[in-house]
Amino acid sequence: HNINVLHIRFKDNNGKHTSFINKLFIRPPTVSGSLDAKITSYEYYFNNDTASKQSVTVSAVDELNLVTDIDVSNLERNINVLHLRFKDNNGKYTSFINKLFVQAPTVSGSLDAKIVSYEYWIDSDLSTKVEVVISPEKNLVIATDLDLSSIENGEYQLNIRFKDSEGKFSSIISKNIEKYTLGNDDFESFKMATIYPNPVDDILHVEAKELLEMKIYYSNGILVKTTLIKEGNQNLDFSNYKKGLYIVKFHSKKSNNIEIIKLKVGY
Repeated sequence: HNINVLHIRFKDNNGKHTSFINKLFIRPPTVSGSLDAKITSYEYYFNNDTASKQSVTVSAVDELNLVTDIDVSNLERNINVLHLRFKDNNGKYTSFINKLFVQAPTVSGSLDAKIVSYEYWIDSDLSTKVEVVISPEKNLVIATDLDLSSIENGEYQLNIRFKDSEGKFSSIISKNIEKYTLGNDDFESFKMATIYPNPVDDILHVEAKELLEMKIYYSNGILVKTTLIKEGNQNLDFSNYKKGLYIVKFHSKKSNNIEIIKLKVGY
């Protein structure tokens, strides 16, 4: 009842043998005790503190789905380990199950704090930082145009964070953006795609003559969405877009041509 090796080879009608094929296998030990054993209790402790081990008796069952609350108020607010094992009516224990979990730090400050401002900047250039003061809000959804007139066309990282009424800042949220400013030459049409209706309120229908990359920008040049449009008809949902003027840019994967269309949403 241990690890064993099986050796096997084959012989053909010419009397020749193949090489041996070797396979490891385990013959499990004989199970002692009753096959009708039932779970009667479990015990657990945290980290290396075996002295604090707790034992809990349960009604004898074949299978136990353990759903319970365990007091962890005395643990460090850090990474901890729960060690858990089960015992049957023959007095035999399972192996320990070990699970990592994090005891979150205590939140300081008032739970009534409100967002009073936010600030944003481009890449790591703090000289571009702009602060916007708002009316105090518990929750804030930003739906506004950002002033990016000071930067050139290209790809950037936009960083934003929020400040509450106690002067504390949130973590920084970073998002990759692309600024694209339109010139007169950008409106040369290659008739690669047709969109309708324009203005649109909810569903925009796109008819493409080939595989296209479609980019949607705010009027200030910030990239909103990038998607691939297959040849043929496709519908896009604009119901969650805020009212305003958008720029739709189609890029042909085949010819590398570009087509620009102005799109009004919510008018």
